Amino acid sequence: DHGVSSSLFQNPAKLHLTLGTLVLLNEQEIQRACDLLQQCKEDFVDQITGGKPLSVEVAGVEYMNDDPAMMDVLYAKVHMKDGSDNLSYLDRAEERSSTVSGKSSFKERESFNGRNILKLFENFSFGEVQLDAVLLSQRYSSDASGYYGTAGRLVLH
Repeated sequence: DHGVSSSLFQNPAKLHLTLGTLVLLNEQEIQRACDLLQQCKEDFVDQITGGKPLSVEVAGVEYMNDDPAMMDVLYAKVHMKDGSDNLSYLDRAEERSSTVSGKSSFKERESFNGRNILKLFENFSFGEVQLDAVLLSQRYSSDASGYYGTAGRLVLH
């Protein structure tokens, strides 16, 4: 398929569920985002999760733009195992934190023809995952495990 190469795909050590992105320009903004994340935990996250990890199913794929022959972002779909809408509540926690900085920054993406990938994986079950934390990850960094460097953490259990 046109433009499809292994370089387009995420390093397996860095697979993650993105709730949102922030541009935090200095230590004060990072600390404010961490503080807001903890405030969200106290205000409503504990009530949503019941102090337990969230079970999610990863199945099927979607893409962001209108033309599957010119995709630039392809991702697996994530659903709560219990059918609830709890992930959208966590996304709102991120939206609250994103008021720290109104800027956004994305590098230019390469497009590719993803029609065959869509056909192959539209209903594929990638499995079930227990979400036990929300991380404030730092792009372009890695920790000892190969995952992103972490500036903050909200534990769900």
